[in-house]
Amino acid sequence: MTGVSRLTPDIINEDMPLEAARERYARFLTDDEKKSFDEMDKDAFIEAEKYFDSLKTDDALLTELLHHWVGFLDLNEDYEDYCIARRKKDAVAIKDIETRYPAGVHVGIAQLFNDWGDIHADGWSFAAWLAPRRHLFFKPEQVITYATDDAIRSSDAVLISLPKGVNDKQKLWTLFSQFCTKHYLPDHGDYVPPYRVNGKMSVSLLKKLEMATMVDEFFLYNDQEQEKKRDREYSHAQVVKSIMFNPLLRYRYGVEKVWQDHASALANNAKNGDIKLTANELSSKKPHIVELEKLFNDCVKQVIYGIFPANS
Repeated sequence: MTGVSRLTPDIINEDMPLEAARERYARFLTDDEKKSFDEMDKDAFIEAEKYFDSLKTDDALLTELLHHWVGFLDLNEDYEDYCIARRKKDAVAIKDIETRYPAGVHVGIAQLFNDWGDIHADGWSFAAWLAPRRHLFFKPEQVITYATDDAIRSSDAVLISLPKGVNDKQKLWTLFSQFCTKHYLPDHGDYVPPYRVNGKMSVSLLKKLEMATMVDEFFLYNDQEQEKKRDREYSHAQVVKSIMFNPLLRYRYGVEKVWQDHASALANNAKNGDIKLTANELSSKKPHIVELEKLFNDCVKQVIYGIFPANS
């Protein structure tokens, strides 16, 4: 797997002294942030680093992406309506939704429901949902075992017969290799899960999806006192500032170093603590926020077709 960047090769130490933590994360901080870096900041950075460290296998990364995948499906109103219709056995509503989302180029909603189930059911949990559905997303572990009834019925295994009485391991390996060459390899391709991440899996993709979700949450925030003053331009500016002046968010979502450089320059020039964005600073970063906003909305729309993340 590519995309995982370890800050240092040593083991993450939660009891790291504050001064050592300042040095460890110095390249993610502005000069002012280095001075104000406290125990809460240290703990937050360590937790973020542990999270990235946990994503060093393909299965772990895919599991995190699946959290977002099912989360976007949860936000799709048509899929929620279909779950309710199936639960209530409302034939009219079921037929109407299935007509709008038939099987074709993409998976139909009936098949999607058969695979994914009612994710809006009471008591739903990610772990319980994923356990019987791993084969829809993950390749099976490739091992050789003694055949059992379960193995014979398995859709991701092939039952073969090895002769007894062959005591030479090399000869047994030769017989097995001959069988694979003659019968197995040409006839049985690599198992491909029905649902796959659109594009290349990477930590960068995960960061982008997480940041898109955070941006959406920013826009959903409703401050009653400010609502009459707030317009869309102001909202984008607030999102830019929220990320630019938060070292953990800059690290957590991997925004470009220029965000940190601008944050440092603006903080140094602030008057009475009032940090304002110039038109140039906003215009250079706003497209990034707009792109994330679009990605979030497109993911919600396209996930019902079995596509994730959304096509740009």
